[in-house]
Amino acid sequence: MFTKNKNSGYSGYSMSNRAVEAYDKGEKPVSNWSKQAILEAYPEEIAEKLKKFNLETLRNNCLKYSSWHHTSKYCNETDFYEIIEDIDLDNITIFENKKSKLEAEKNTYYHGSYEIKIFHPYARHKKMDIKVEYFANAIKKGNWLIINAHGDRKRFDLCEIEKTTKRRLSDKEAQKWLSRK
Repeated sequence: MFTKNKNSGYSGYSMSNRAVEAYDKGEKPVSNWSKQAILEAYPEEIAEKLKKFNLETLRNNCLKYSSWHHTSKYCNETDFYEIIEDIDLDNITIFENKKSKLEAEKNTYYHGSYEIKIFHPYARHKKMDIKVEYFANAIKKGNWLIINAHGDRKRFDLCEIEKTTKRRLSDKEAQKWLSRK
């Protein structure tokens, strides 16, 4: 159940008065901390050393939880973070960028098979046939494998992946892969 804000402790409909005070003190939700904002909060010599790290690494090493405040007209509880003043540059934990993982996954082609279970509803003893289909050059999107150019898809966890390649198989190689039994 959502309750709309009707008290005087709010600045408009977007955040509480204490959230506005937190912004004035330099605290923000983690999503509002950009790389530039984090670097600007440090002296120039420290910012120069931190410049080489990605945003995920900076957020995990340079910010600490400070408080939570109500935001939005539904009074959501939002965590606010502030800069760590005395950062230890020698003990920075590097976090892998999510985009680089997605790029690596984007350039991977999957080859394998999946089973199709065909039920015969009018058979006397509930007969079921299992047909194995092979695929080549499938691309993973989320939990799905896009099997062909028409957009046919199968759940990734239900497919048996026999081979992955960084390059797309040629038509001849794909036909050879699909024709095996």
